Amino acid sequence: MYGLRVNIRRLPQTVLHTILLITAFVSAISCSFNNRICQGFEFIVILPLVFIVFGFLVLWQLSRCEASRRNGVITVYIFVLLQWLRLVFLPLFGSLSGYFETYGFNVTEKAAYYSIFLIAWEAIVTFLFCIIVFNNSGHKNDGCMEGDLSGNRWVYFGFILLALVFFIRFGKNRFKFFLIGLSNERLSSVADSNSSAISAIIDYGLLFLVVLIIWWCHKKYIDSGKKRYVYYALVCAGIRLCLISSEGRMSQVYLLGAFLLLLPQLFPEYKSQIIRYIALISIAVIGLMTIYKVFAAFLYDSYIDAVKASSFGLLDMTTQIDIYFYGVKTVARNIDYCNQSNFSIFHSLFDFFRNTFGIHYLFKGSDYTTLEYYNLYLYSGLSTSGHLFSSIAYGYLYLGLILSPLATCFNMAVSFWTEKKLCAIRHMDIYYIVSVMFVRLSFSIFSNFSQSWNVVSRTLIIGMTVIGLSALFKRRARNS
Repeated sequence: MYGLRVNIRRLPQTVLHTILLITAFVSAISCSFNNRICQGFEFIVILPLVFIVFGFLVLWQLSRCEASRRNGVITVYIFVLLQWLRLVFLPLFGSLSGYFETYGFNVTEKAAYYSIFLIAWEAIVTFLFCIIVFNNSGHKNDGCMEGDLSGNRWVYFGFILLALVFFIRFGKNRFKFFLIGLSNERLSSVADSNSSAISAIIDYGLLFLVVLIIWWCHKKYIDSGKKRYVYYALVCAGIRLCLISSEGRMSQVYLLGAFLLLLPQLFPEYKSQIIRYIALISIAVIGLMTIYKVFAAFLYDSYIDAVKASSFGLLDMTTQIDIYFYGVKTVARNIDYCNQSNFSIFHSLFDFFRNTFGIHYLFKGSDYTTLEYYNLYLYSGLSTSGHLFSSIAYGYLYLGLILSPLATCFNMAVSFWTEKKLCAIRHMDIYYIVSVMFVRLSFSIFSNFSQSWNVVSRTLIIGMTVIGLSALFKRRARNS
């Protein structure tokens, strides 16, 4: 009977693992018998085969132990799902849609070959690295979250008021409640109109406002036991998810992850309801954001009109997956640039410092980062942003062919380490800040680290500075 209970409890996990592996076999078959794939991408079948062999090893490792009790399990699942998108989903739908019939812009036949074998080599190394780290990750330190604040709430309130002043003076149009109507002004132009310092103050004022509201809801819930305070916290999270400052959908994904990590810790009795509510709101918001950007809804009177007028199909969806999850064409484009470039290893250090919040002011105007040089190359010197640079290409550029996967392994190690630290945090304000950082890092495993560090360092330095000063005031007030 005990064994039966264990099997039933693991049924969703087993179903998920089975689906991932079956789709990998289907993808391999589809790529093998498709004769429309152009030369250069003809070995695309290698990618789902690598997932079948090495992805299976990771999934087997997850199924043979109480994975939910181990450090790093969230990183592992995000890593596997991202690999599935790159190694299985993209080859499958790319072969069906005709995505691999052409190279696309700035992709050569040589770069196409390189991209497939580099991604396959990266997958093998990172899957094995994942197994080694997970096996040595140890067990979670459960029950640490107390729901209290590390800092003084009045200091947070003062910072929120400062942010409100800046918002009224400089950023009235910075946020839009996305679900209400459409306008002719694109969100990206609104978000980019403020300086980075002012934007940071406004953003983190909103962050600490959310922290204070959820803290108050948890405190009232503990004191009274009334369910309505759980709903207040959910409403706060839902409103924050609906406040959009740019067209970037990943920023809402990071918030989604942070709320899914924090709220069940504070209200464990309502974990399933919290997950359903937050997931539903996030799907609706991210779905509308996708229509807004991909279907150019800002040119129409409604989202429905934008969908009706669009010819978006399987090919377009495959293109989106390739761009945002570092698929073979994106990596091939990166590789084509790498083969024409010659950077010193010290330039990677410049990338790190140039993307470290605070320190970056000292390096401003001195030189371009690798990502900026890459975009200048693609846009013929007209823009320094717009396209992404993968970790495998970054490793290839600075470490060479054989050692190139080490760049991705480094990203994974940082994500594992952050998740482990997250499990030991006791105060909810620190927990929320680190949650945002962790989700950002875990979803950026296949991005070059300096690109991710740009946002993470800002979160770490501003968030922890405010929390540190606030904690100092709290400690002095307690000792006086």
